[in-house]
Amino acid sequence: MISLSSHRAPLSTAGPSRAAWIWTVVAIVVLFTGNALHTMADPDLWGHLRFGLAHRDEGRLARVDPYSYTAAGAAWTNHEWLTEWSFAVAYTAAGAEGLMVLRATLLAATVAAVGVICVRRKAPPAAVLVLAIFGITVMSQFFRVRPQMFTYAAMAWLLVICDGHRPGKRLGLCLVPLLMLAWTNLHAGFVAGLGVFSVFWLGFVVEAWRGPRRRQELRFLGAVMTAAWGATLVNPYGIEYWRYVLFAVTLPRPAITEWRSVFMHNAILQACYVASAIVPAAMWLLSSRKRFWAETAVFALGIVLAGRHVRHLPFLMLFGSLVYARRVPEVWSHFGPRVQRFMAGGAETGSSPWPAFAFLLLLVMAGVGGGWK
Repeated sequence: MISLSSHRAPLSTAGPSRAAWIWTVVAIVVLFTGNALHTMADPDLWGHLRFGLAHRDEGRLARVDPYSYTAAGAAWTNHEWLTEWSFAVAYTAAGAEGLMVLRATLLAATVAAVGVICVRRKAPPAAVLVLAIFGITVMSQFFRVRPQMFTYAAMAWLLVICDGHRPGKRLGLCLVPLLMLAWTNLHAGFVAGLGVFSVFWLGFVVEAWRGPRRRQELRFLGAVMTAAWGATLVNPYGIEYWRYVLFAVTLPRPAITEWRSVFMHNAILQACYVASAIVPAAMWLLSSRKRFWAETAVFALGIVLAGRHVRHLPFLMLFGSLVYARRVPEVWSHFGPRVQRFMAGGAETGSSPWPAFAFLLLLVMAGVGGGWK
């Protein structure tokens, strides 16, 4: 196993310059804008919008599907009712542009969450830009106007909350039940959120058990987990909702493309999957920071989920960003000066690498929207 602990270069005490961060933010904004303005209509959109408009107009949820002719009168558990209501509100306010604004807002929230993690872990601007070029370009392809948008954004902020928790700091985790309350009514992907939170929660329990205020912390953690699970019962269907969710999660979907393995898709998606797995794993191997087993376990889970179902590739990218952001400062301190010299074309150390990054950004922007099926 490779480690930089014995021969890494010391981190610079000055840190990255303000100009470097300004260029990084500008480049990310340009990249985000280009991707936020480009999307395709999803075939499910029209059903979701119709259901949302009916809910808004009638002021109540339909208990049977009024549009079904093969299962007329069968009970209907609409697990995405709140998302569909938001679609109806956005569409009524501004038409198709309103739906685009909603999509861009959720994509921005997801990107902002990853940015919070990177800044919190003091990732250098060049490494943040590399992550943004890859992450925004790929992630935006999964942000079509459909309920999964809310799951990706909610998962990103759940990671921010878990990443920021420390013994004695309770405000962050108190937000998890509220997040689960909204997420449960937006999309059934809240089940994945509960699973991820449970992994981190076990880590918090182990940490609290070893700490000086064991009883207080364990009681708090138990209350948060109980409240998080209890929040999932606050929905129009009560406990029956869970019966439907368990049925839906275990339902085989061989005919639905996004539920197929990533290896049954085109070479572009396969390359994105490989890069999303290998780059954070390489950072983990090269870094001396091998603990933090909860985020490592979640990252491994993301590799499995995305390998089995391509729709989970954004999960892998979000989980990988945790591993990447924690380890990249150490790895960059060792390899960063060499990369800068290479990108500066042999000029003095410290020459700006941003023109080369800007050129790379333009190449990526030119290819946005092409080759995705």
